[in-house]
Amino acid sequence: MLAYHVTTHPLLKSVIHRSFSHAIKELGLPDYPEAAFVQELKPFLQSPGSLFEDTEPEHRALWQALHRGEVFATHTRDNGETFVFYVRLALGVRRMDVRLLCRQRQWQLEAVTAMFTAPAWKTPWIRNTALAAAMVCAVLVGYVLHRPGERVVQQPVVIRTAASNAAPAANTTKASNTPSNTTSGATEVRTAKTMTFTLQPGMSLYHLSKYLQSEHLVDNAISFDMLMKKTGVDKDVHPGTYKFRTGMTENEILQVLKQGPAH
Repeated sequence: MLAYHVTTHPLLKSVIHRSFSHAIKELGLPDYPEAAFVQELKPFLQSPGSLFEDTEPEHRALWQALHRGEVFATHTRDNGETFVFYVRLALGVRRMDVRLLCRQRQWQLEAVTAMFTAPAWKTPWIRNTALAAAMVCAVLVGYVLHRPGERVVQQPVVIRTAASNAAPAANTTKASNTPSNTTSGATEVRTAKTMTFTLQPGMSLYHLSKYLQSEHLVDNAISFDMLMKKTGVDKDVHPGTYKFRTGMTENEILQVLKQGPAH
């Protein structure tokens, strides 16, 4: 039996209960190629007791169901180098739970952990139909109970005098004579913005990566975490204050981190 060192990651936890396609887009991960997914799935479809058929239409439907599927658990392995996703696929009342691995931006279907049939009332189209029917009934009941009787409403007669007609004209003239505050042809000069981040004792590098992502200095916090580990910079980062500026590249940020805190 293989033993894994399993850890959690705040960004991975943030995509739980999201669709798989939304999760990989939010985390900046590549798409799972359909051909690779189908090839790795076939042995499970051919196993005794499978609820799914080993046919091309079923393969295509399952790949589409994967992207709609709900991510219900996540964790990491190999010191954060491997991301693990548990996804639930649904085809009608049939369900399939799969465990997917993403290591070095390559996907692998490690296991099908469960196949089962859900109650019919849990299927989305039945839930949506029931909800729509309930809303229609509520509207009909409300209309019957609160249907207004026909009545004639007299509109008030407004009599305008010469003075009342003159006032809007005067206001219009005044507004047109008011000088505009808009300045045309102004040239905006942008300078590099300097920002600081203080890594407190006990804080993880995730907080630093998340800050850099929030300031648009890096595209993806998880990818930058992996870059720091790959280059060994994570061992040079110590508590303290670091200074960054807008427009820095990832290599320039790594150099700042290797030089240590400013103070």
